[in-house]
Amino acid sequence: MKRKVIIFILFFLFFTLNTVYSDDGSWNSIHSELKGNLYSNNNQIIMEKEVLIFDGFEKSNVTAIFQFKNSSDKPLNVEAGFPVKFRIMLEPIKDGKIVKYHFPVSKYGPNRHFEIIKLLIGDKLKSEDVEDIETSNEYFLDKDIAPRRKVLAKDFKNIYNLKILQNNKNIDYDFVVIDIAIKDNYFEAVFHYHHNLYFNPNETSIVSVSYTDYCEESGEQLMVPVLHYKWNYIIGTGGTWKDNIKKLYFLFPEGIDLEYLPKELSFNGIVRLGENSYNLYVGENYKPKINDMFTLKMVSYKSNDLSSFYNYIWFTDPRKINIPSKSYYNVKYITTSSFIKQKTNLYTDRGVIEGIDFSGLRLFDGVKESVWCEGK
Repeated sequence: MKRKVIIFILFFLFFTLNTVYSDDGSWNSIHSELKGNLYSNNNQIIMEKEVLIFDGFEKSNVTAIFQFKNSSDKPLNVEAGFPVKFRIMLEPIKDGKIVKYHFPVSKYGPNRHFEIIKLLIGDKLKSEDVEDIETSNEYFLDKDIAPRRKVLAKDFKNIYNLKILQNNKNIDYDFVVIDIAIKDNYFEAVFHYHHNLYFNPNETSIVSVSYTDYCEESGEQLMVPVLHYKWNYIIGTGGTWKDNIKKLYFLFPEGIDLEYLPKELSFNGIVRLGENSYNLYVGENYKPKINDMFTLKMVSYKSNDLSSFYNYIWFTDPRKINIPSKSYYNVKYITTSSFIKQKTNLYTDRGVIEGIDFSGLRLFDGVKESVWCEGK
């Protein structure tokens, strides 16, 4: 590892160590924000360097720090857009000619995506009882989503906690354009944060964009619980500035696999940040293509506790189960001489049974959580 590379990284970390997602790109003011390409070439501002740090799937914090240079002798006010991509799998269920798009509920994942789904679809999100406990009750129809819309900052819930700084001063985004599409049974949304950057003549300026990511995730049960994670970073918009990116540094923790990385970047060793070791990839004189992405993935065999899943099926989206009225087994239940007359709500691994009694039938109804015994 070259000493100047390490010094450069530490220099930028001194400015900020917050949390980002995708590359800052110049906004195309020729087109309306509600149509056309959101980004265009800027022939005055050069992106000289970028440091991109992803701190892993546990916290999913990302930091992107850019060094820009105004190559002109005039002050410039540049419209810029920063895209954040959201993606979640769909479970389409046909109901006659209508397709209802439900979402998977992972027993072993935190199910954080529903807050974003609710933000995007709002009161058009419908609900119905679904037998499969790993499929959400919530669903939407094709007609319920708008392919593109603009939301003013004051009306937008910033669930990503996205922050933009220029030369260590806060930059507010004024509106967000949201693109939504359904592709290959995936729900995809891109949030374009519109903001303005000001550059003095011939100025070198440091811009950082940060937030906490909602990485794509899924879970399955094999011999042990397995979690699959995926993280994407849109680098293509970095090509909208003048010239090539002179230096690009990409860091992510050891133990995470690369699924896709443009061939212009190469492995440059392991660096130490705090108590953790990071892979370092470096690109020089790199001009991103519009569809270029960074994609990381990880498979974890460590079991998350199930509290988030049960919280979801008990309280967030309660799965109501009918009270069993007959024996589940080949047993004929007649009566019970004595039992507690009180009724209660029973929280099971399949949902909630409201107002269940403590009669003798509970010994044979097939619900393990309803079993009781008499004691002194």
